[in-house]
Amino acid sequence: PSPPPSPTFMDSFWAPRILLALASILYGTNFPLGYLMNQSLPPSFATSSRLLLSFFCLLPFLPSLSKNLITASLLCGVFTSTGYISQSIALETVDPSTVGKKKYSQPCN
Repeated sequence: PSPPPSPTFMDSFWAPRILLALASILYGTNFPLGYLMNQSLPPSFATSSRLLLSFFCLLPFLPSLSKNLITASLLCGVFTSTGYISQSIALETVDPSTVGKKKYSQPCN
């Protein structure tokens, strides 16, 4: 029998906590960066570029996608793009700190 694999950094106590902190930081930059993008680029281009970037990042996983998930994935993509387009429109008229505070402090309203 082969020896058990040695633990990696991802098996440590701190790895999940560091990844969670990095994800929180990235999510926290969503509104300020969206606001800056909308100030320097047309909102339609800013939204399209974000969605195209995520499409190309996920493209290698497309062939292994189960056939029964295709419809659900497309529906999820439509709702996600609607959210980003709505955010771009909102950031044209409202300060990004106000939009972020309203979204995350009162998510049901």
